[in-house]
Amino acid sequence: MSLYTTKDTFLRQTEAKKLPDDDLLTLQQYLKRLRVWPEAGDAFLELLPQLNERTGLLSHSDYEWIPQVIQDCMCGVDIGSRYPAFFQKLLVSPGLRKAFLKTLRNKIQ
Repeated sequence: MSLYTTKDTFLRQTEAKKLPDDDLLTLQQYLKRLRVWPEAGDAFLELLPQLNERTGLLSHSDYEWIPQVIQDCMCGVDIGSRYPAFFQKLLVSPGLRKAFLKTLRNKIQ
């Protein structure tokens, strides 16, 4: 007989994991809608706590990649495969993600 209920187990698992923020979920939804969410995208999200600790600082050139990456998204390119370092930074950096989402929203509308 277990001392923990299913609810207790779920709560412990949830507390142990860092849940994705709203921008990450929005990014995932947009890219899935465009059918360009990388095959490994969900695995990247699971690794997010480790990525946060290991990812370096952003440079100005990271932001300069946004138009090219969005253009490829619009053409159906798997950006996780073509731009793995950029995609990793996109998941980890809230500032880069916000700029990417703003540009993507403007392009779609």
